[in-house]
Amino acid sequence: TLTSGRSIKATEHHSFVTIGIGGELVEVFSETLKVKDPIPRVRAIQIVDDPTVMQFVVPDGEKHNSRGGQTFNLDSDFGWIVGMYLAEGCVVKRWDKRKNPPVRTISGMNWAQKDSQVRGEIIRILYGWGINYREDFNVKMHTLSGVTINWKQWGVAFLNHFGDGSSNKYIPSWVFSAPKEFREGIIGGYLAGDGGVDPEGNINFGSRSEKLRD
Repeated sequence: TLTSGRSIKATEHHSFVTIGIGGELVEVFSETLKVKDPIPRVRAIQIVDDPTVMQFVVPDGEKHNSRGGQTFNLDSDFGWIVGMYLAEGCVVKRWDKRKNPPVRTISGMNWAQKDSQVRGEIIRILYGWGINYREDFNVKMHTLSGVTINWKQWGVAFLNHFGDGSSNKYIPSWVFSAPKEFREGIIGGYLAGDGGVDPEGNINFGSRSEKLRD
């Protein structure tokens, strides 16, 4: 409870900002906060000119890339794709043998998904955006196993905004001020990929990422 009378409810792993011994701002987790620890209050929030769009831009030094940037509305479909990435997606990397020694570079993104209906929804959205894709085939299991796009700047943008790897993904702060349909889309996509409903009707989500669970 703050001195203003407001109460903040958070998990033990939720991070806050407080003031250190030297007057600097430091990050602390809620479980380590002590009585009378100062928590700075935001006086103003900067609003971007158009919060309903996200633009993916070709990174500097990638002029050989044949595909330029593209703007996506923060609508339900884009939210669903983000949620599915948080649940079942990963950034695809390949070895660039033009470098000496060879290095692994980002080449696109993959959504691992065996369910044909979920794969169909991914494909529907990508097709509507004009994004080329391929369905992955698992030779050992003799079944389709996911959807991949070869678009480097898309992979870079998702890595920068949402992280990569099951333990390192997160939801950036700007999402919480994004349009409601986008936020609902994220929940729907995540539920389709990594969620479930128990016999009592409770919705359950799973993740190895502490930041994402928080």
